[in-house]
Parts: sequence; structure tokens; C-alpha cells
Amino acid sequence: MFGAGKERRLTYRLWEEGKAPDFVLEVASRNTWREDEGTKREVYERLGVREYWQYDPTGEYLGTELKGARLSGGRYEAQSVTRTEDGVLTLSSEVLGLTLSAQRGGELRFHDPATGVDLLSHREEHVRADQESARAEREGAARRAAEARIAELERLIRKQPAELPGDPI
Repeated sequence: MFGAGKERRLTYRLWEEGKAPDFVLEVASRNTWREDEGTKREVYERLGVREYWQYDPTGEYLGTELKGARLSGGRYEAQSVTRTEDGVLTLSSEVLGLTLSAQRGGELRFHDPATGVDLLSHREEHVRADQESARAEREGAARRAAEARIAELERLIRKQPAELPGDPI
């Protein structure tokens, strides 16, 4: 939330934060989609949530995989969904400055049009972190091996300085 604290929280409590979120994304499910379409949408509209997005990975509940509404004059206006040539639905968020796309296979992706970079998914971030950790471990092992070799060479030099090539005896 823009203007709210950056600490991690499990729940956003409006009465503690002092401001409504600027962007809400609801993931539709069999048990929640009706409330998302009705009561929650009305509450978010009254609170002044600037963008209200809904994602339905299966398209089963909302009739589409991705929907978005933007607050205008105190009311939500549906945003145009674009379908790419390969069938991916996309919407642009002014609040986030990102493009959201409903990928085939039920995956929601965030894309930064300013940089041309896709944000990593939760799974991809974990894979990247694991790869970084493995790389750091390999580098640490190589450094320790090099330090051990240097120590061994220094020990040999101290032990037999007269036998080194180029040493005047």
C-alpha cells in the first residue's frame, strides 16, 4: 500500500493502517467469488480503493480469467482486457505501473512495461534464491580450497627457502 508502513503483515487492518489500499486483487474460488463480485466490491468502492482486480485461474466463476475495475468519480469502471495473439489476457494497472496477465495453465504474471522485465513468481523467487545459495556455497568452497593451497605453499617456502629456483646460494 502506498503511504502505509513497509513491515510484513499477515492481515491488512484498515483501522490500524489509517488508509485504504490502493490496489486489491482477489483470487476467485467456489466459496468466495459471489462475495468478491458483490459485497467486497461495494466495500472497496466506498473505501476508495483505486483499483479492484479479480483473477479466476479457471475462468469458471467470473466467466473470464481476469477482470479489473478502476475508481472514477467514486464508482468502479470496468477496464478493457486485451487478449494477445497467443490467447493471454492482460490488463494494465496504473496504480502498480505493471501489466497483469492470465497465462495458460492458471498462472498470473506481473510484467513491468518500463523495464520489459517479468516479475518473478513466488516459485521462481525460491528457485532463484536456492540457485544463489548454491552458487555462494560453491564460491566459498573454492575460496577455502585456494586459501588452503596458499597456506600449504607458504609452509613449503618457509621450510626450504634455500631450495627455491633463482635463490642465490
